[in-house]
Amino acid sequence: MIDWTSNETLALCGLAELRLWYAFIGLYLWEFCTSLDFEWDFITLKKKFRLPLVFYFLGRYVMLASIFLLLWIITRPTASHYQNKPSANDLRIIGTEGFFGVAAIGVANINMTLRTVAIWGKNRQVMILLGIATIGQWVIIAFVPNNAMQTSLVRETKGNPIWQTIFFGYTMVFDLVILCLNIYKLAISQRNASGSPRLLFNGRSRVAHLLFAQGLMYFIASFVANSITVLFVFLDLNAILNTIFPLPAQIISTIVASRSVRSLINHGYEGASNNTGRNAQMISGDSQRAGLSTTGSTHRRKRSVVLSKTNGDTDGLEMQPLGILIQTDKSVRIDDVFELSP
Repeated sequence: MIDWTSNETLALCGLAELRLWYAFIGLYLWEFCTSLDFEWDFITLKKKFRLPLVFYFLGRYVMLASIFLLLWIITRPTASHYQNKPSANDLRIIGTEGFFGVAAIGVANINMTLRTVAIWGKNRQVMILLGIATIGQWVIIAFVPNNAMQTSLVRETKGNPIWQTIFFGYTMVFDLVILCLNIYKLAISQRNASGSPRLLFNGRSRVAHLLFAQGLMYFIASFVANSITVLFVFLDLNAILNTIFPLPAQIISTIVASRSVRSLINHGYEGASNNTGRNAQMISGDSQRAGLSTTGSTHRRKRSVVLSKTNGDTDGLEMQPLGILIQTDKSVRIDDVFELSP
């Protein structure tokens, strides 16, 4: 039987903890640096900034701040001296690092919530449900005791397993709700002409497949990371194992949510550039068949017109010079996924 609180076991757990942390810190820094071109596109005005993207940038930089604080904690020369007797300043820094870490998970959930609300066409019931769930998560984040989420460097102020279990368990349930809403809307909510459900993207657009795959990927990654954290906190083997996995969970949630946002935005701009020429040709052909001119103001009006087919089993198709469609029962442009205005 292993004595999980013996000095030898604690030493091995501490070594494993540092190696795991350094590996995930390196992963996040690599991910952060290789995706800076996305920020640069907004700085150079190549992409249009929308208010909900504040949460994308907030999540990335809050996680980065948490990592820098953690690196300062575990690499400073006097780190070994405050493992057992931390000063008040050390406790404030460690508490701030812990808050930033769990806040990064909260912001990642906000990004996925905004995406889900847009997919549902800003449905009032969905907005209320996810709004209440988001407020509940941030209430937990705000009222968690300062020492509940901090790193295991401070052995005397070991994090409270109850609070950690509540937070990560709540996050798992929240992720499951988001996944179910996405699956229902993108995979099974449509009905064909006979009234039976249209399953597994039958006739759906490539964007619907993209949204579904991203939602499933986020849920699996986040659920696995959070479940491992909850498992070890519930077992309460020792102070180190109680706090070894929150950092990987925070980093995984932030990376996957950020990639989901970037993929969606980039996909929209790529689709816009690829479809502009085709749309112009289609509109020009329609105008010629109707005996209309394609120059001047008439051509500009034609480019903004909505062409739709709603007969039988065909989804609405909206042709726009910018943006591509998520073909659901209510047409939603890719731009709308991060656009809150009506």
